[in-house]
Amino acid sequence: MISVDYDRKNLDLTVQGHAGYAEPGKDIVCSAVSILTSTLAYLLSPDDFERCFEPELSAFRAIVPDEGLKKRYRPYFEFVMEGLRMLQAAYPENVLILDGKGTSSVCTSCSHLPQEGKAVRKGDY
Repeated sequence: MISVDYDRKNLDLTVQGHAGYAEPGKDIVCSAVSILTSTLAYLLSPDDFERCFEPELSAFRAIVPDEGLKKRYRPYFEFVMEGLRMLQAAYPENVLILDGKGTSSVCTSCSHLPQEGKAVRKGDY
């Protein structure tokens, strides 16, 4: 199952896991989640946010730490979350949205961003 943890106030989004809808490479739910998180990573300016991608854990985390930038980027996060909510509605066995209830700690090297060696920039995902 893919778990989504979104802290709207702090603009902190963690997405991790495998949907398990189909075999790897043919899983449309994983593909949909990947395109949503990749789009978010692409839209955010590399200097304005922190992100982490752990392929071995299928984990993605994006955080906008600067209070002044949250208003600018909130619509992007909300757009991605709307897509993730639609996926949860269509595939409830494969996507779980926790809305700030705590999956971020599972993404171990992402949980203390910034972290050396794990932060990625556009084109690295």
